Parts: sequence; structure tokens; C-alpha cells
Amino acid sequence: MKNWLSRIKKYLKEKNRFIIQNPITFKQKFSIILSKRNTILVLSGFSIVFGLFVFLVISFTSLKNFIPGYPSRGSELFLLDKENQLKLSELSEQNKDRDLWIKNLQSILSNKDSISVSQINESLAKDSNFNYKSIVFERVKEDSILRERIHQIESQGKYSLAKTILKEVLFFEMPLEGNSKELKSNSVSTYSISCKKKESISNTMDGKVIGVSENSLIIQHSHDFVSTFSGIANLKTELGEFVERGNRLGSTSDTTLLYQLWYKGESVPLRVIEGK
Repeated sequence: MKNWLSRIKKYLKEKNRFIIQNPITFKQKFSIILSKRNTILVLSGFSIVFGLFVFLVISFTSLKNFIPGYPSRGSELFLLDKENQLKLSELSEQNKDRDLWIKNLQSILSNKDSISVSQINESLAKDSNFNYKSIVFERVKEDSILRERIHQIESQGKYSLAKTILKEVLFFEMPLEGNSKELKSNSVSTYSISCKKKESISNTMDGKVIGVSENSLIIQHSHDFVSTFSGIANLKTELGEFVERGNRLGSTSDTTLLYQLWYKGESVPLRVIEGK
């Protein structure tokens, strides 16, 4: 090992003379003595400086646009991503507001918003600066009628609450006009809607697109409702997009549109939609 190292040191210490001379007169114009070690160091330093120079030229000039894979529109992509993030944030806030409104409505319909008389008396006892005896706490007539109506609807059948939400909360509307026929298979109801080719298809309720394929579309709505469309072409929506009720989703690819509606994981019969 020592012999090998000594040989390398000896080799690097060897000196060579670099001479520039006239090829005709053989007159010496320039000469320099360099060791092999110095030659290697000079070449390495020159390579590093040249590489750094090339890097700076490419980074701070338009030459970088000629490099394959280099993002030529980095600033524009950043601005576009920023706009998309702002839109996504706005949609998230809108969904939160809708969900809060539905939860409040559920609380009203289920009597969870009721206030006990003891709670009222405790609150009144904390402040004696106002004559609270003049205040009468009672439910308004319209509220009592609504609660009674909801109670009657819930006692009528399995899908009564779903029918009420579709009609009075989500304002459901059919995707297109046409005669509807129910096709039932293994407790799954499919609405077969007759139509013309290339007829416009509208969204039934506000919702978010959670599934897209060549001729089908799946939309998640509030309150655990899901819609599926089959036989749809020229899709105007993308995965993850929020679509409002009545917005155009695409057009029919044939003379029949197949539509399904699911509520809390169960298929909703056509009679619920038609209000029967």
C-alpha cells in the first residue's frame, strides 16, 4: 500500500515543460514548467468555473426555454394555481354554509332547538333591568303547523323525509322533460327517461362531481343524496367541480337517459320523485 502511494506521489511531482515555438525557425516564444499535480488542479478549477458560468447564463437568460422539460411559464402556472386555490376555498365556504343551513333545519324539524322553561327563567334572573314579564314565550302558529306536517309525513312511509328534503330543501327537478319509467332490479330503481338524441341534460340539485366516465356521471348532493347519470355525452363538467341546480351537464347520447337517485345508500323509487 505504501509503495502504491509513493508511486502516485512521485508521478504527480514529475514536471513537464510546455513550450510554444515558431514551426519554421523553431524559435522559442513561450515556455512554462508544470507538474502533473498542478496541471490536474488547473484543469479542475477551469472546469468548475466554466460549469458555473454556463449555469448562470442558462438560469438568467432566455436560453433556459430551449432546455427540454424546463418550465417556460412558471410564473403563469403559479398565478393559475393561486386562482384555483382561491376558487376552491370559496366553494368550500359555500358548502359549509349549505351544510350549516341543513343542520339547522334538521334541528328545527327534530325539536332539538326547543328551549326549556327552566333555562329561560335562569337567563331572566341574571338581569333585572328589564321587565321580562311582558315577554310571552310561545311557538308561532306557522312553526306548529310545520312541525305537525313533518310528523305526519314521517309517519307515512320510509322515504317521507327524503321526499320533503328533495322538494322543500334541495328543490329537486328532473334532468330533462320526457316520459319516465322505473326499471327495478335487486331493489335498485333506475329511471328510464325517453328523450331525443343530443337533448340537453340539467343537474337535478346542487352538488359536487365525484365520478366521471365516458358516458356516465356521479354527483354527490347535500344531505346524503347521490345522483347517477348514464347515457350522457359531451360532458360539460370535470371531476371535483361544484355544479348548481339547473346547470347543463351534457347531452343525451341516445333516445333514453338512465338516472338513479340514492339516499343514505339506498335506491329511491320513482314514486318518491313524482310525489306519490
